[in-house]
Amino acid sequence: MDNDISSCNKDREAKKEGFRKYLESSGVLDTLTKALVALYEENDKPSSAVE
Repeated sequence: MDNDISSCNKDREAKKEGFRKYLESSGVLDTLTKALVALYEENDKPSSAVE
């Protein structure tokens, strides 16, 4: 049973790592980072997050 759990965790981690590498190689992480930095540096921030 422990081997099944360990194997499942390794599979999950491998999938997460593969997806992270895909996001990085396709430029998604850079684009998202730039967008978030631009929002953070925005001077005119709304008083409510829903606006």
